[in-house]
Amino acid sequence: MTYEVEYPVDLDDLAYEIEAKGWLPNVVVRSGTRQWTLTIYDPTRLAQDITSELTTSPYAALPNVLVVPHVTRTAITAALNNLATSNFTDLT
Repeated sequence: MTYEVEYPVDLDDLAYEIEAKGWLPNVVVRSGTRQWTLTIYDPTRLAQDITSELTTSPYAALPNVLVVPHVTRTAITAALNNLATSNFTDLT
């Protein structure tokens, strides 16, 4: 399945900063007539955000999250390529 990705910032120019933060919001993925707005996390940052959320709430709900080993273009592309083989069913 083909898809397009729209990053909210110039990922290549800010790659070091984004990878260090472990978080990239508002990544838009389009395939056919469908569209998803994702937040990309690395496992460490996701755990930190969930732990923080649980200090003020009895639960953590994070819609449209994609977790990759490192928040880099390579890791994001690999994950999306893998999801594309299943028609992005894991994003719904």
